[in-house]
Amino acid sequence: RCRSTRPLRRSAAGPKPSFPTAAEIVTVDVVATDRGGEPVLGLRREDFTVAEDGVPQEVVGFEAVHRPVSAVASRARGLPPVPEPRSASNLREPGREPASFVIVFDELHLRPAEAVRARTAVADFLANGVADGDRVALVGTAEGTRWTARFPEGREALRQALDRLQPRLVNETVRDRMTDYEAMRIDRERDPIVTDVVMRRLLDTGEILRDTASSGNPALPEADQVDGWRSDVQSRAAGVYARAAARNEQALGVVARALEALTAERGRKSVVFASGGMNQDPRLGVYRQVVSEARRVNAAVYFLDARGLSAVQAGMDG
Repeated sequence: RCRSTRPLRRSAAGPKPSFPTAAEIVTVDVVATDRGGEPVLGLRREDFTVAEDGVPQEVVGFEAVHRPVSAVASRARGLPPVPEPRSASNLREPGREPASFVIVFDELHLRPAEAVRARTAVADFLANGVADGDRVALVGTAEGTRWTARFPEGREALRQALDRLQPRLVNETVRDRMTDYEAMRIDRERDPIVTDVVMRRLLDTGEILRDTASSGNPALPEADQVDGWRSDVQSRAAGVYARAAARNEQALGVVARALEALTAERGRKSVVFASGGMNQDPRLGVYRQVVSEARRVNAAVYFLDARGLSAVQAGMDG
C-alpha cells in the first residue's frame, strides 16, 4: 500500500471578525408653551431641532404627550373645572398615559437658605405640575426615606413629607473655609496654585500659625516654613475631600436606585434632583452609574439648582 501526505489547506471562507456596537439615545422632555403660558398642541418631530455644543443631533424618536390640567391647577388659574370621565378603562390613549416622577431632595448638599428655595419649588411642582393619575415619589438623600403617592389623593401627604426633609450641610466658619472643589484639586490633583491660595487664606485668618520668635528661640524665616504650611493644607484637604466624596456617593446612589425603581413603569418617567450642587469628580463611578441607569430605563433627569443667584465667594467652588 502506498500512502501520500499533503499539507492541509486553510478554508478561505473563515469566520468574519465581529465588533460590538452600541447606540446611545438620550431622552429629552420638552414643554412647549406660548407667550401666555398655554400649551402648544399639534407639534411634530420636524418642528424640533436638538443640538449638543452647537452640533445638531438626530431626533430618532418622538412622542407627543398631552397632559390635561389638573383640577387644582385649573382652580388656581381661574379655568373651568375639568369634567370627570363617566367611564373607566384600563386602556390609555397614546400620549395621555400617567407619568412617573421621582423627586430627590438632596439634604446632604443643601444649606438652610437653599433648602427653603428647593422646598418652595418642589411644593409648587406638586401643586401645579402633576396631573391626576400621575405617580410621584419623594426621596431624601440623608437616610434614603421614600414616600410614594398617586395624585391627586396623595398630594397633601407628600407636602407634609416634604416639610420633614431638612438640610444637612452647614457652612464651615470663615477661619477654616475650604470648598469641596479646592479640596479635590489639592488632594487629588496636587494643584500648587490652589494649595497656595488656600494656604494664604488660612494664614490670614490665623487658622495656620506662623512661627513667632520667643526669648532664646528666634523665628524661622518664612521661606523655611512654607513647606510645612503646604503639608498642613494638604492634610486638611484630604479630610475635606473624603467627606465630600462620601456625600456625593450617597446622594448619587439614591438617584441611581430611584432610576432603577422606574424600570417597570410605563409612560413618561422623570427624576428631579433638587440640590445645592456637587463636584463632578471623574474618579467616582457612581456618576457613570446614574447616566447608564437613566438611559437604560429611558428616563429624563432634571437638576433643580437651589442656589439661585449668588455673589462671588471667597475660594473656588465647582
